[in-house]
Amino acid sequence: MESELILSEDNDSSTSWLEKKLLKLKLNWFLAALAAILLLVAWNRGIALLYGLVALIVATLIVAWIAPRCNLLGVTASRSTPSTAVEGSKVNITLNISSSGWLSRYLIEVWDWIPFCTEDKQNSMTFVPTLAGELSIKTPVYCDLRGVHKLGPLAVKTGFPLGISRREVEIPDTYTTITVYPKPLKIQRLNLGTYRSNQADQAYVQHSKGHDEFSGVREYRHGDSMRHIHWRASAKRNELVVREFHPLTTSHMSVLLDLHRGSEFGSGKHSTLEYAVKIAASLGDYALRHGTPFSLYGDNQHLHAIQKYLQPSQLHDLLDSLAWVQANSDCDYPQLIRQFVAQQSTGGSVILFDNGQVDLFDSLNLLLAKHYQPVIYRFDVPTFETKRFQTAFVHTNERNIPVFTLQRGTDLERLFQ
Repeated sequence: MESELILSEDNDSSTSWLEKKLLKLKLNWFLAALAAILLLVAWNRGIALLYGLVALIVATLIVAWIAPRCNLLGVTASRSTPSTAVEGSKVNITLNISSSGWLSRYLIEVWDWIPFCTEDKQNSMTFVPTLAGELSIKTPVYCDLRGVHKLGPLAVKTGFPLGISRREVEIPDTYTTITVYPKPLKIQRLNLGTYRSNQADQAYVQHSKGHDEFSGVREYRHGDSMRHIHWRASAKRNELVVREFHPLTTSHMSVLLDLHRGSEFGSGKHSTLEYAVKIAASLGDYALRHGTPFSLYGDNQHLHAIQKYLQPSQLHDLLDSLAWVQANSDCDYPQLIRQFVAQQSTGGSVILFDNGQVDLFDSLNLLLAKHYQPVIYRFDVPTFETKRFQTAFVHTNERNIPVFTLQRGTDLERLFQ
């Protein structure tokens, strides 16, 4: 079975190579050269039959050049799409194709550029064997990549009837914009290295200060974090006890996106920026659903100030902001962190992203001095520059700061399980 499979792959590759060579061959130029050679031979040898062959080839070339142009006369197309979609969802793109006059058109190709699809499907072709009047074709398309995407332009092509010569006409004013929102992950458990309720059904509470929230101790229960054990009190009582904390109204979560030029590694949905956006959307969705104020901060033309979100109804605004972000800012990440500290008076957890290109030591010292609680998502950049997938992630602590190291292909949902 293995040998048969390898042989089949070799045949496929040989066939693919041959098809590519044939596509590169301009048959019309070949026929024109052949006609010229036959004409010279007929002239030199005086063979009348060759003159007939030359006339036949010339007539074929004329028909092959004129027919496709006539076939596309009066053919137009338009596209209708929804204005918004969610990453990973399916949208219907409707092509409306029409021809004027009473003659039918044949073998029409309608080409479109759909940038939010996978790379092999971005250049989309819809084939119309026969077109008489108006025709609507609805095509389901999966949204693979978040962002604000510009579809088009539409172009119609044909090689009818002989396929020797092809005609292409780009249809003007056929650009369409669609906003694809990032899809938040379903967070089952939020581990940011800070106090969290041990009950699965209780909301996450992120505290903005240190020991000021300490309210007392209680007996140890199964599932309590070892970090919350009060060892001195446990020794006095001769049993394990843990610290308890009061929820504060100043709880807050902030995400700082690195949008500096050159900070993005990888391509498509497997880039460092796309992973950061996915994490930001997921944390924002979780925070707003559980009553925790959430802030998003970056520095580019669409996200140049701290965006604060307080209500679950603002999730749409958050996802819309994330759909627009691109790594095109002149502000580097340490500068962004300094600006954030200067503008933001509320403490709490701060989500950072580290691609290893800048030193965050001073920035972390600044955040810790201001009583922020940093959490770092670190990208293993070399893995994002390869085609290999690594589903695992590494969770460590540096200076009591939680650090999650992510690789290309990391299952982000596992971060929150």
